[in-house]
Amino acid sequence: MFIFHAGTGEEIVNVSDEELSLCCDLEDQGHEDKWLKIAGIQLYRSHHNMIVAESGWLSDEIINVAQSLLKNQYKMKGFQNTALGCNLSFDIMRTEFVQILFNGNNHWVTISTVGLPQPACCINVYDSLYETLTDFTKDQICALLCSGEHCITARLMKVHKQKNMSDCGLLAIAYATSICNGDDVCTIQYASSMKMRGHLVKCFQESKMSLFPSTVVLSEVSYVEDKISVICHCRMPEKGKMIQCSQCKEWIHQTCEKAIPRRAWTERMFIWYCKSCEKGTTRKELVAV
Repeated sequence: MFIFHAGTGEEIVNVSDEELSLCCDLEDQGHEDKWLKIAGIQLYRSHHNMIVAESGWLSDEIINVAQSLLKNQYKMKGFQNTALGCNLSFDIMRTEFVQILFNGNNHWVTISTVGLPQPACCINVYDSLYETLTDFTKDQICALLCSGEHCITARLMKVHKQKNMSDCGLLAIAYATSICNGDDVCTIQYASSMKMRGHLVKCFQESKMSLFPSTVVLSEVSYVEDKISVICHCRMPEKGKMIQCSQCKEWIHQTCEKAIPRRAWTERMFIWYCKSCEKGTTRKELVAV
């Protein structure tokens, strides 16, 4: 499609139909009806429609609004902006907390250390669909805990599961609300998806989270354990090329050391010290910093 100057009739630019459609879509978004503004986050009518739609997958804006309400209402630690997980820039948690995470695969999960010894080297995971952790979820857990131990035990709790492919965010918020209220999520059977969606809309309209409609079922607390191996100064999982320090025996990511001699990779008996041992800093001291 060609666009012409209205006065002279001269051709200005050749625009494809796809580009024109995109421009129109962006203009429509700029004029989209506002719905609610909560905790500084603007929600639009599309967010409302996303919540009430049976197949609506909840966006990060919706998740973060729910987290903000829960954090203020229950004075619970955690509930950091989910976008911080993209570059693992969460604040480190040294006390009980609750957090909703994006697992990197179009799925939301809730994690918590409530009721566990602190500082935690164990964490409860409430997942409405899977019983395994993605590498991205493991990375985020390690970033939040920054554990001085060599292993973090993730307990994937047996909880109410979603019956479709879109309710993960809804249930993640419901789990978090129940945890903040002191309830045992493993004994809760939540109501139908549409009842829960209507409840979330009401919570947002009232700017106050309340327990989602549910019933208590007699069930023993059970879970599947997933061990997350933690190494290096960064206290993150094993990945990529690694080298072991000759003194502290800690495995170090190649990317976490600025200069590693080439001989360290080729000579089996080569003696190499990590930057912590060179400075005389222990792993525990490094984590405390």
